[in-house]
Amino acid sequence: MIRTLDEHVERTQARTDGYPWRDIIERREGGFDPKLEPELKRRRIAHFFGAE
Repeated sequence: MIRTLDEHVERTQARTDGYPWRDIIERREGGFDPKLEPELKRRRIAHFFGAE
């Protein structure tokens, strides 16, 4: 066994809490909010590719 499910959830939560779009995810209602998606996409592109 590599780790328990609880340990995996804790590690994943800690990693995703540090993403610069975390506030957008917390504000959106449901899995998709068309009003917030452009800003979410912009931040993800900037984070992973260094461009806006």
